[in-house]
Amino acid sequence: MNKKLIEYLYCIECKGDLEMNNQNLVCKECDKEYEIKGGVPIMLSKLKGGLKKSYQTFSEEWRIHKKGEKLWGRSKQERKELFWEQIGGKVNKGILLDAGCGIGETEDLIVDNFDIIIAMDLSDSVFNAQKNNKYKDKVFFVQGDVGKLPFRDNIFDYVYSEGVIHHSPNPRVSFNELSRVNRGKLYIWVYLKMSHTGRNKFTSIIYQSLRSVIGRMPFPMQKFIINWMGQPIGNIIYYLGGRREGETNQERLVLLWDAFGVRYAHHFTMKEIKNWFKDNNLENIIISDKTEDIGFGTYGVKNSREKKK
Repeated sequence: MNKKLIEYLYCIECKGDLEMNNQNLVCKECDKEYEIKGGVPIMLSKLKGGLKKSYQTFSEEWRIHKKGEKLWGRSKQERKELFWEQIGGKVNKGILLDAGCGIGETEDLIVDNFDIIIAMDLSDSVFNAQKNNKYKDKVFFVQGDVGKLPFRDNIFDYVYSEGVIHHSPNPRVSFNELSRVNRGKLYIWVYLKMSHTGRNKFTSIIYQSLRSVIGRMPFPMQKFIINWMGQPIGNIIYYLGGRREGETNQERLVLLWDAFGVRYAHHFTMKEIKNWFKDNNLENIIISDKTEDIGFGTYGVKNSREKKK
């Protein structure tokens, strides 16, 4: 692990400072140890319940996705252009947190525009991302939980979290954590409440029913249902209007895991999310990149008075 990363991290149990000790990180205050695996610090408490299920399903989802393939129907160049739109324009310096980085493809696209990028994911995808990391002096991967971030307060100039907090047990807590570590611009993308989308009622009921049933299955059963029955399930989605033209089997499986394998899938109105931003002293709030029938992004800037606290 690059020792530069230590200055951004703290103990998730007591918020104490960390130090290297026998290839692990150890809290100076409570002596809690954090394993470092393949250069990636594992900043997690013991996973259980729904959070453990989320870890399993997202690890499987990112195992299936291959670098270079389209993701959410977008090419690498399209995702790069969208990223700059999402955070309010291209930049040339600063420290970025990507909370929910998957296999680290975004980092490859934007590395030249930041001084430091810290990319975090709950899943095991971070280990492959670190293995393929060509920029170890400025791109650091961390395994962690967005609901209990292992980072110090007000330390990132940009905080980016696309399609993540709606899959967490308590999205409001997760949002507050993202705001806590942010000292500049914050962007999130979340699911839109079903009643506010253009989907007809029948389609919404089908989606919710499938997600409710499959999302609560034991993980081995989920793997069988999604990985081995992905084609017929994909055909159902096609007829419901949710399949993209030219989609490969691999791309479809990733979408199926994201749609139906997850334990948590919360939906929100734009007003709800705007209020979260206001409650956390974020200004210049903009609703952006609304994807019809699915979700929307929101962007805000930390109040200058709040930064000084």
